[in-house]
Amino acid sequence: MHTPTEPTASPWRVRDFRVLFSATALSQLGTNVSYVAVPLVAVTALDARPGQVGALAALSTVAFLFIGLPAGVWVDRMRHGRILIGADLGRAVLFSSVPVAWWSGTLTLAQLYAVVLLNGCATVFFDVGSQSVLPRLVDRAALVRANTAVVSLQAAGNIAGRGAGGGLVQLLTAPVA
Repeated sequence: MHTPTEPTASPWRVRDFRVLFSATALSQLGTNVSYVAVPLVAVTALDARPGQVGALAALSTVAFLFIGLPAGVWVDRMRHGRILIGADLGRAVLFSSVPVAWWSGTLTLAQLYAVVLLNGCATVFFDVGSQSVLPRLVDRAALVRANTAVVSLQAAGNIAGRGAGGGLVQLLTAPVA
């Protein structure tokens, strides 16, 4: 973590902030691609009905409702770096299981439900952890700019990530994207 010797108003001068920002960018891209790809996997590969696709959408966000507050308490008691890395590795493993199951002919709607629910849990921990670690990475003078950069990245990711998701689905097919 950053222990400043002199205050700086720019979070970009702090290596740990740049690493967090890069990790958040990749995380946002993956999360937003999945928002497009997973429902399309359900429809194209599993012939899911509208209610089933709606259940996928609900399961992807229900973790925020049920574990959002307790996650904040847990994150405060744990090492933030491990939480961020663990959450992203967990999400990578979860989403990697989809094309593997599709290729092997074993993909089910129940697996997609589990993937989006567990991904939602990992996303809660990543989001809480990334916000909790910022004050430890940058000086107080740079905190507003650091928060602005991360939140702006998340907003841009919601737009660009879903567009990229559509492009990847068209290029690679939904299960592979």
